[in-house]
Amino acid sequence: MKADILVAGGGLMGTGRHASGNNSGGVRCQGRNLKEVSFAFESRKMWDHHKETVGSDCGFFVSPRLRLAENDEEMEILLKREKTLHQTGENPAGNGLYP
Repeated sequence: MKADILVAGGGLMGTGRHASGNNSGGVRCQGRNLKEVSFAFESRKMWDHHKETVGSDCGFFVSPRLRLAENDEEMEILLKREKTLHQTGENPAGNGLYP
C-alpha cells in the first residue's frame, strides 16, 4: 500500500497537533493556561451532551483531580491561580460542572 497522507484515528476528537485540546476533548482545567479555562468549561458542557448529540458518551466520565502543594512556594502559586480564577469568574470548583 502506498499513500501520501495517512490519518489514523481522526474520528470524533479531530486530527492534528493538540487536537483533543482544540475541540470537545479539552475538559481539564487543572494546570491549564488560564486563557484556555473558559474553553475547557465549554468543552465539558459539550461532553455532557454527547450521548444525545452523537449517540454515544464516547467513554467520557468525570474523574476528579487533586493538586497538592509540596512547599510554601508551590502553595503561593496555587493560591494566586485560585484568586485569579475567582476574579475572572472562571472557578472550576464553583460552576457546577466539576465535583
